[in-house]
Amino acid sequence: MMLRRPTIGLAAAFCLVAGAIIAQPARAQTAPATPPLSNAKTSMGEIFFMQRHPTTHQMEWFGSMIIWSLITLSAASVGLMGARLWENRSEMILPQPLLGRAQSLLKDGRVSEFLDFLRLDRSDFASLLTLGLSRRGQPIETVQAAMEDASDAMVARRMRRLEPLNIIGNVAPMIGLFGTVYGMILVFRAIVAAGGTPDPTNLAAGIGTKLVGTFWGLIVAIPALSAYAFLRNRVEGSSAEALVQAKRLLDEASPAPSEGTPR
Repeated sequence: MMLRRPTIGLAAAFCLVAGAIIAQPARAQTAPATPPLSNAKTSMGEIFFMQRHPTTHQMEWFGSMIIWSLITLSAASVGLMGARLWENRSEMILPQPLLGRAQSLLKDGRVSEFLDFLRLDRSDFASLLTLGLSRRGQPIETVQAAMEDASDAMVARRMRRLEPLNIIGNVAPMIGLFGTVYGMILVFRAIVAAGGTPDPTNLAAGIGTKLVGTFWGLIVAIPALSAYAFLRNRVEGSSAEALVQAKRLLDEASPAPSEGTPR
């Protein structure tokens, strides 16, 4: 009994010391769990607008400038999309009221009055029809060829004004990827500086922050390329329809033999 009591006491003391040693790492692992969550909450509003160094958490100016340039490019792209949508609306290519007025006036044979009316309109359809009506004395094949050349020139001019959207849509992801690659270089340098054993939480946060560059690049590119494809199809389709309607009206309003010479 005299030997058992010291043994029990030593065993109890060993268990207490072992429990304290085991509990200490557990507290070290669980105690910092709250601060990273609070840091994540405070940095969530900043993560999409700036980059920070993976170890010092200071603002990384070069990476942040890439993000801000993409945000500026996004605002410019939205403004450009609005301007091009306004320029390529149906009233500027093939206005339906003008088409109806053309059919009624040309059916009544009021060509000269209709030409004066067309000169006040700035649409592509009005320009094509004015060109065709002004050359009514020439062979119809020559007039139609001139109208086709004029239509191609109008489409090319409109497509050139749409090209910046295509450029922005293709360049923005590259800028974002450049920012991400630059940020990942900083992350891997931090891993080397930490001896190959960095804090996983800081490492994950650093990688997530660096991916924001690619995020902003896609935010800029997707609407720009979508708007470019939509406007390109609208310009090509509406211009082709305007040319077809202008040719049809020209055929109806070109009684070349009846004006001057009998049939």
